[in-house]
Amino acid sequence: MLRKIFAKVSGKTEQQIMNDHLRKAAIKGNLARVQKLVKEGAEVDCKDVNDLTPLYFASGRGFLDITRFLLEQGANPNVGAETGIGPPLVQAGHNGDSAMIMLLLEFNADINAINYSRRTALHLASAQNHLEAATLLLDHGSDPNTVDRMGYTPLHDAVGFDYRALALKLAECGADGSLEFKYGDDIRKKAEQRGSADIVQALDDYKLKAAREAAAEKAVLDQNIAAAPVLQNDIAIKKPLIIKPKTP
Repeated sequence: MLRKIFAKVSGKTEQQIMNDHLRKAAIKGNLARVQKLVKEGAEVDCKDVNDLTPLYFASGRGFLDITRFLLEQGANPNVGAETGIGPPLVQAGHNGDSAMIMLLLEFNADINAINYSRRTALHLASAQNHLEAATLLLDHGSDPNTVDRMGYTPLHDAVGFDYRALALKLAECGADGSLEFKYGDDIRKKAEQRGSADIVQALDDYKLKAAREAAAEKAVLDQNIAAAPVLQNDIAIKKPLIIKPKTP
């Protein structure tokens, strides 16, 4: 009854009012209210004027219970790319919220999802020096060489801010040290200037390891090609060309 009155006064539909209440409950961390509203028909993926959903707000505020409930009701974990900090996983990376990261990945959040600045959860975890969160993301397949709109990778942030433990982890996971800063030297050179010999060594070791693996794969491929039997179907058989003399 109250929703009908509010709808008449506000000019919104009852569904819109219910959705508004769901977002507010998610923002406040009121699980019981969220559950009640969803049961009554509120849409789990309803969006506000900025296209942000209840899941965006709940996950950003670290409400694991509400986030899990919304995900179990079918909420999309990959929304919010164009507004705010970014999708829920990117927010969790920024917050260093490892528990939220694990929960979102459990419900198929895109590990390399980006925000408006094309920065991933790993970018933001690296920029905030959240070593545990960054390690978790890397262990689940986050690409350490994704570039943002400025052309920077997570390693740029880690080395640029002198987060040595985090930079070492990125280097060990295949981050590219040859990329340059906007002004100045490349990442490896910057680490070398700061006396981070372990980071430089990790960058060189991974590069050498990658080169060896590529060479080994090529050798195996060449060997398989050389040993492969030649089948008749592999040979183009053409009829001999017969030139007939012109008749007078």
